[in-house]
Amino acid sequence: LGVSPTAETEHLHAAILRGEWVAGEIPPPSEQAGAGRSPTGAATFAGRAAVLAALDGELAEATHGGSRVVTVEGDPGIGKTAVVSRWAATVAESAVVLVARCDELGRELPLQPVLDALTEHLRAGAPARAESIVGSAAPVVDPLLGFDGSAAPPPDRSALAGLDAAAGQIRLFAALVDVVRRAGAHRPVVLLLDDVHLADASTLSWVAFAVRRMAHLLVVTTRRSDRPRAGSAGIELGGSTIELAPLDLAAVAELVGAERAETLHRRSGGNPLFLLELANSPAGELPPTIVDAVRRRIDALGNAGATIRTAAVLGADVDVDVLAACTDRPLGEVLDELEEAARARLLVERGEGFVFAHELVREAIAADVTAARRAMVHREAARALGRRAEGRPLDTAFHARLGGAGAAAAAALIDAARLAADRFDVEAAEQLLDQAIELDDSPPARFARARVRMARSDHAGAAIDVSYAIGPDATADVFELAGWIAYYRRDHVLALRYADEAVHRADSGEVRASALALAGRIRHSRGQLQEAATRLEEAVALAPAGGSGLADFWLASLRVHQGRLAEATAPVWVDDEPRSHPFAVLHAWFARGLAHGLAGRLDAAAEALTGLERAMNGLGLQGRRFAPVSMNMAAWLLRATGREQEADERNAAALELSNGTAFEEPRGHALLDLAEGRRRAGDLAAAAARVDEAAAALTADGTMAWHVRQRVLWMRGRIALESGEFDRAADLAAELIGDADERGSPRYAVLGRHLAALAEPSALTSPAVDALVPRIDEHAGIDAWWLVPELIAAAGGDGTSAGQARAESLVASTAADVDREAMGRWLDQRLLRVASGRGVSRSSR
Repeated sequence: LGVSPTAETEHLHAAILRGEWVAGEIPPPSEQAGAGRSPTGAATFAGRAAVLAALDGELAEATHGGSRVVTVEGDPGIGKTAVVSRWAATVAESAVVLVARCDELGRELPLQPVLDALTEHLRAGAPARAESIVGSAAPVVDPLLGFDGSAAPPPDRSALAGLDAAAGQIRLFAALVDVVRRAGAHRPVVLLLDDVHLADASTLSWVAFAVRRMAHLLVVTTRRSDRPRAGSAGIELGGSTIELAPLDLAAVAELVGAERAETLHRRSGGNPLFLLELANSPAGELPPTIVDAVRRRIDALGNAGATIRTAAVLGADVDVDVLAACTDRPLGEVLDELEEAARARLLVERGEGFVFAHELVREAIAADVTAARRAMVHREAARALGRRAEGRPLDTAFHARLGGAGAAAAAALIDAARLAADRFDVEAAEQLLDQAIELDDSPPARFARARVRMARSDHAGAAIDVSYAIGPDATADVFELAGWIAYYRRDHVLALRYADEAVHRADSGEVRASALALAGRIRHSRGQLQEAATRLEEAVALAPAGGSGLADFWLASLRVHQGRLAEATAPVWVDDEPRSHPFAVLHAWFARGLAHGLAGRLDAAAEALTGLERAMNGLGLQGRRFAPVSMNMAAWLLRATGREQEADERNAAALELSNGTAFEEPRGHALLDLAEGRRRAGDLAAAAARVDEAAAALTADGTMAWHVRQRVLWMRGRIALESGEFDRAADLAAELIGDADERGSPRYAVLGRHLAALAEPSALTSPAVDALVPRIDEHAGIDAWWLVPELIAAAGGDGTSAGQARAESLVASTAADVDREAMGRWLDQRLLRVASGRGVSRSSR
């Protein structure tokens, strides 16, 4: 008409072009001068002033107090995202805002919304600032945020990688909290979690974790009122709720004018999205549904309408490259059409791309596409995504499955499951692999699920799965995994065969180190100590930087049996250092306590026992399997200082916990410790019965059965000696010495020679005693206070004074209570018995 539009019209037009306008959001220019502004300075918009004020109040509480969660809840199209987004923009100067969006199509990996929010925030600033924000958490979070320079997984990964999912998840959660805290610096942090009802379990668990551990954090979520409050993951965050009601008549009149307000309010029910569609329809011809309204706008776009329909099939976020591939159109033309759709308010710009203005709008557009065309679009999208060097495998799987490409979808699901496992969500990983196997039951899918099932301690299911992957062409990691599964199922023969095969097929790297550790441990368990040492030493040398998981600690346990006690206490670790196995630290504390105890350093042994019990408690139910071990160790230390009754109580408790389990070793040691208590009390018959019970429970391939058998031989020899059966004692001593020397087990070689000397004291000479005493000190320091006096007395010396001196030395090594009278009384009785038989030849006996 040759005249300029009004200021209000130009303002609204500019807002539409920028993709900023949703009904009720943009106030008239007259309001922008300051009228009707919220406490934070946010411009109010029709019908939502109370909501903005409530959010301001929540932020004020979080700023001055602890962290908080608030949920904006309402019907689809009611404007939840619009309200919280507009509010967040107004507080961006006073708070750090992280925007996490959950995917309406359910294609999110564990923690993906949080990781996307952090990545977007870090990449928006200077690289140096991003590096300072990530800080010490970089080794944990960089691979997840894409800052490590490589999206590919390590090519050589042990079956133990990520096995300790619970501890790994805590480390990851703590690292992410640290990054968020650093991002906030001295300002509060606002985390917007859009469509929380679609969030995965890991995301919700992390948010709950962060709220408990961070100050000045406000989590603002949006949720559809027609979805369960706990969402699909079954986790409810709690906090306060703001109900977003439909717009009232006054708000509608403010938006569309008084003349149309009553009609449009009645037709839309106050729903801003539907109100928008109705208000922009031709006068006098109101569409009956949103679908009809959107269809009319699509038809008005002409050729661009087909492109937008294809984009609607692909999802809420428009990937321009994928869309161009699916439409077989030049990228420039596709961009032109997307910009045209943005001007028609079907799309809005976000960052460097486009998203649909609302999920209901996208659904309305996609509803017009035929099933055949949808399948074709999904197939092309899967191909385009599959050609990318990096991307989200769940997107590929989603499109491939809907496009009928089952094998491609399964392969992408396997990749997605690996990422889920790397984020320590093994439950999600298994669900993804279940889907993959349903689509394409292949050896790679079975192998991947076997790994995850082992991490979940489903060893029976893992064994079934890995059996599908074993074959002539199977790689080393398949046999390594099969070996570990067999080991946890207590089939050591099969486990060793698989471990050795994995070592044979792996030239180097983490898989070889893991297989060597397993092969070494089983050989140690069988008593092949030197062969075990060779493999464990190589495993430790090959292990990746930052810890070898079990190999170094298993080597420490082996060193105890080899009598190399100083090496057994050498491994050091930090309590929060990542380990690939939940029981690694338990083995470390146990080996350390055993080594210190054998050396006679009781305080150091007790400290290790405390560390073992603390680590067990940290593992919860998993740690309970080590309870008999810790109780036996406690009893061993108690008995060394004369506290016999307390020791018996601990051994009895260990025995009760071990009964009915597959763990023979702690049960055998509990029985033998109780036998030792009966022997010291002079009840040799009861002692013999306990020893026989321990021997009867041994199996040929039980864990450390050789070590328990050595104890059985020694205990039987002691009982025979104290019963006056000197020939039998000597025979048992000879058998024990032969076995210990052959295996390279010096402790029982020394104990066997001590037993042999007492069985034939007439053969003892001063040089023989002088040679044996230092070896007793070295390998049986905890018992030297009574073993050495026995030896001296048998040779005709003053065992009493030697015993007193050594007992005092042992007592000085502990701050714990010591029953000195019991120790002295029992030692006097033993020396009296030894002295009574001194100088009598074996023949006269």
